[in-house]
Amino acid sequence: MLLAGLLPLVGLVQLWRRGRASQALALGLWLLAPIAMMFALGLFSDAFLKFLIVAAPAWCLLAAAAGEVGIGSWGRKSSGSQHSLISILQSLHFQKSSIFNQSSVFDLRFLVFPLALLLAGAALPGYYADPNARDNYAGMARTVQAMGDPSTDLVLLDAPGQQEVWRYYDPGLPVLALPQERPPDRARTEALLADAVADRRQIFALFWALDEADPQGIVEGWLDRHAFKGLESWQGNVRFVIYSLPNDLTCRPLDPPIRFGDLAELTQLCQPRWPQEIAPGQMALVGLAWRPLATTERRYKVTVQLLDARSQVVAQRDSEPVGGSRPTVTWTPGETIQDNHGLLAPPGTPPGIYRLILALYDGETGQRLVTSSGQDFVDLGEVTVRPGQRSLPLDVVPMQHRLGQALGPVTLVGYDAYRKGFAHAPETPIPPGEPVHVTLYWQAPDPLPEDWPADLRFTLRLGQESLTAPLAGGGYPTGQWLPGQLVRGEFDIRYDGTGTRLSLQVGDARVRLGSIPAQR
Repeated sequence: MLLAGLLPLVGLVQLWRRGRASQALALGLWLLAPIAMMFALGLFSDAFLKFLIVAAPAWCLLAAAAGEVGIGSWGRKSSGSQHSLISILQSLHFQKSSIFNQSSVFDLRFLVFPLALLLAGAALPGYYADPNARDNYAGMARTVQAMGDPSTDLVLLDAPGQQEVWRYYDPGLPVLALPQERPPDRARTEALLADAVADRRQIFALFWALDEADPQGIVEGWLDRHAFKGLESWQGNVRFVIYSLPNDLTCRPLDPPIRFGDLAELTQLCQPRWPQEIAPGQMALVGLAWRPLATTERRYKVTVQLLDARSQVVAQRDSEPVGGSRPTVTWTPGETIQDNHGLLAPPGTPPGIYRLILALYDGETGQRLVTSSGQDFVDLGEVTVRPGQRSLPLDVVPMQHRLGQALGPVTLVGYDAYRKGFAHAPETPIPPGEPVHVTLYWQAPDPLPEDWPADLRFTLRLGQESLTAPLAGGGYPTGQWLPGQLVRGEFDIRYDGTGTRLSLQVGDARVRLGSIPAQR
């Protein structure tokens, strides 16, 4: 990057020294004017950097002029006829004197071209291979194709340029672009959105450059109030969010209401059915009605968690009420706060029966409020996860570390590792003696081999601690896995302070994983 920035400056000096001040001035203005205008208009942000392409021709011309620099040529006058910018543009042939010119001065044009090839060869393959190196529209389109239904679902875009990009990958679902004007008209935008989703089951939202497209948060705020947010992940600079609409919810009043400390009462609970039944990649829906009892200066968060038979947290959603649009500091005693939460059963969740729980905690200290039953959570009932018919593309499945490492007959797609209870803040340092929660993402081979084991086991090590268990924790033995299926396992291992690097072994195959964020 430093070399790329220096080349135009060298080119300007070269043109000036050869008596071409007008050309240097014109190209300098061409290069700098777009940058200056973007700063002046407040447009110098990630969303608008693509418009710097208008300065690219000037950069190329100045870089070509910089290629005429000769070592030892500073301090003596060069012949403009021998090294003209026009001749460079008209042909790419080298001077008659091969690598050295008649003055025995090295011509840097022989260096710039192979150096450019070297940099491109080193940088571009990774750019095209890594889905996180750019906005992953292809992966999002594959997700929509795998999970969406054209008759019941909708794709929501928020920027004009997205429509052209999305059209290239379009999996065939209806598309709505909002807001349709800048600055957005709140009443018109909300009316269009409400009308568009009236008969829809699911919304796939691709939020890009919201500060410019929707600075008031009209679209997202409406969805937070009227829909259930599920999967949310960054795909490059695009925030990909899946919402479910509250169709066919059954609400039941809680008598007596459940009290959370002195802050509020939970007066009503809504779910699609009792108990809920979902597949991996689908959402459990929870509608809450809060009645504040007092004002507070503390910002409390709602956590909804899905627990397996070992009380391991399989899925968790933490947010301030109403998607963050009604923090507890704005609550007034006596009003009713309608608060919707969608809890995604993560891709790879083993089939089985899970517990759904709810808690309120202080956003700064993490301290939960005690309920009227004396516990610090409320049990909302059971959720049945059935085997999934369709799976998400692996490159859009959220995980901390991606590997794709073969371990015996299975593939370790990736893993998460963080202090237990801190899925919302995975970089939180882990003190010695605390458990580390590890999620392992496995993929079965396709087809399954004839000697596919009935229940394959692994060994996980951290310092002097070790853990041996079935790949999915025992509730879903490998003998029941489907060909190519993604399966996740949730485990805890204690950090004893003697080592920070995880290692994993399946049979005779072993792989060293990364280090945990240990407390120093």
